[in-house]
Amino acid sequence: MRDAARLAGKITVFASNAYAVDTTDQAAAGRAGQARSLMSRFGAAVAFTDPELVAIGFETLRRWMAQTPELAFMQHYLTAWRSARLTCAPARWSRCWRWPGTPFQPPRAPTAASPPQT
Repeated sequence: MRDAARLAGKITVFASNAYAVDTTDQAAAGRAGQARSLMSRFGAAVAFTDPELVAIGFETLRRWMAQTPELAFMQHYLTAWRSARLTCAPARWSRCWRWPGTPFQPPRAPTAASPPQT
């Protein structure tokens, strides 16, 4: 999934940049629209990831990462995700686990413009 996310991101960037250069280019506008659609479909396809990780639990995930070096790339995500959960009230956990981003993006720090959902 990580490679697919990287590829979809590159497609979106290149298509959007081509359209930004000349907004009257209808072919470029079409490619940019297709790229946005691709990202939406990809997001829908991987939407299960966070709820499944929540169900598995932090300790199990840490054990799997220790046993499987290929999962080491998720360490930053798990750390930020756990920190965000610890700062949220238990009644709001279902919304807080989304705050760090996805396993395929670096964690985001909250800002005044984009605070964690409550």
